Amino acid sequence: MFKNCDKPVFGQDRWDGWPSEAKEDDVLAWFSETITKLEELAADYPPVNLLFRRKLLAQPMTPLVGSTGRRSMDIGFINDDFMVQPELGMISRYCWSHILVLGELKSNSAADAQQLVWIGLATYVREMLSAQDTHRFALVFTLCRSKLASSLH
Repeated sequence: MFKNCDKPVFGQDRWDGWPSEAKEDDVLAWFSETITKLEELAADYPPVNLLFRRKLLAQPMTPLVGSTGRRSMDIGFINDDFMVQPELGMISRYCWSHILVLGELKSNSAADAQQLVWIGLATYVREMLSAQDTHRFALVFTLCRSKLASSLH
């Protein structure tokens, strides 16, 4: 697999293809494209379990159902087995119970102050764990310019 890795995703202190102005829509498009590249790279190599596929969810302005307030997360991953299908008359949205990994985008280093980000992420984690009573932890990440940080809460 690593023989096919001819173009690094991160190098020289920055992400490859990172948007110059780092506006939210541009970053979401870049992240989605990067995830697609990683999926394509891994597609031919086991273990690829198609029953448990994950999907990127990026709808930062749309509140998730099941929240105690009108809360939406910037970006995250959900099970791919849940599909919103308006053509079948299903008027539904993603819920906190569908979330597998929570993400937070920050446009500059000042906005990525650790304590403030953790408070925001803790709010997301509370919503997720309230909706998923069998889970005891949440995997979260933040993405700010050249820094991608992940943690377990």
